[in-house]
Amino acid sequence: MENDFFKVLDAKRELRQGIVERQKHGLVYSVKWLAGMCHGLADVDNYFLAKSYFDVREYDRAAHLVRNASSPVPRFLHLYATYKAIESK
Repeated sequence: MENDFFKVLDAKRELRQGIVERQKHGLVYSVKWLAGMCHGLADVDNYFLAKSYFDVREYDRAAHLVRNASSPVPRFLHLYATYKAIESK
């Protein structure tokens, strides 16, 4: 899992570099595509933080962080953290 995290960070860094380079050359459709890819990786950042909250039993915080996630794994974490938060009260 740790390796996957660093691969995501590398991918985001390369996408951002690509955005800057293509903006310099006015390649607006390439910038749009790269920005969409970079934006899609935001779920990954939120997931890792939410998972860390979940692991230390801060269920409300975990659920809140991934509440708008569209990917299946973060969405499941949202639902399960919500369930655990209600159950622990």
